[in-house]
Amino acid sequence: MYITHLLRRVTAGFSLIELMVVVAIMAILSSLAIPAYQQYSQRAKVTSALRHAQPMQLAVALCWQVEGSLARCNQPGSRGLPNIANPLPAELSQFLVSDNASLTLEFADVVMDSGPLQVQLTPTLQQGMLNWQLSCSDYTGGRTVVSGCLSQLTR
Repeated sequence: MYITHLLRRVTAGFSLIELMVVVAIMAILSSLAIPAYQQYSQRAKVTSALRHAQPMQLAVALCWQVEGSLARCNQPGSRGLPNIANPLPAELSQFLVSDNASLTLEFADVVMDSGPLQVQLTPTLQQGMLNWQLSCSDYTGGRTVVSGCLSQLTR
């Protein structure tokens, strides 16, 4: 009886090989999960920051309808366009409105190989309607962290 009780205590644990297999499996799974999580968090930051451009996009569209030209709709704080927030939201490091009413956003926390991610929203007139085209600095072969991006943004 004493011997069987002693054998049960010896065989109750895990062997070193079993523990090493579990650690190897965990390492493989984490090597797959960490890049996926990083891309997910970057996409979430981009989506949040793009929401800050929506009021300006709407104001530009309304200005275009009233004024009849995009050339008059490029000055924040005039002709119904809101002022650019000062300070900028935490997600953005730069928010510009160019001469053709394009909106350029530079993201504070989303960094790509060549620097911070930049997105440009360009208004285009098509069949009497104002559409917005997205260009992204990280666009390569159709891949980007920005959903709906259509072309490479040249800096």
